Amino acid sequence: MPRSLIALCVLLAVGCDDGSMPEDAGPPAVDAGPMMMSDAGPGERMCTPSPLPPITTPMCSVMTRTCTEACTDAECLDACFRADPNPQCLTCTQIALISCLNRNGDCDNLWGCFRECATMNCGGAADPDACITANCLEEDTAYFACTEAVPPATCATRYEDCLQEM
Repeated sequence: MPRSLIALCVLLAVGCDDGSMPEDAGPPAVDAGPMMMSDAGPGERMCTPSPLPPITTPMCSVMTRTCTEACTDAECLDACFRADPNPQCLTCTQIALISCLNRNGDCDNLWGCFRECATMNCGGAADPDACITANCLEEDTAYFACTEAVPPATCATRYEDCLQEM
């Protein structure tokens, strides 16, 4: 998946998480602010967990399923998802892929750090890719190194979770 699609998912996806912040051990009924996670050891920073569950509700139309079945490359698939009348179709496919990569590559913590940085620094950016490159290069590099370790065939067809049955 091109990084620009993941940047879009990070910044625009609905349902990536519920947006809630865990409470810390402040006095009862008073939150002392966001919980700070401690370092998990040398070289690994802990961030707010942001797990993406597998997709359970298809967001794309039957027409999109028919379109994807005729595709032989990623550009064709992308065009099918972008043509779907439901704007959440493309987002669904991105979330399905990222969720699969995170589960199979043990990349959840790195995803949390990447998403946290991108959301905090680039939420309103006109060019999310440029903003992420300028502000979150370390998180971007670490996350993509993790996902690249997942064999391509492992998550190649996760987009099918978003397609309506015929």
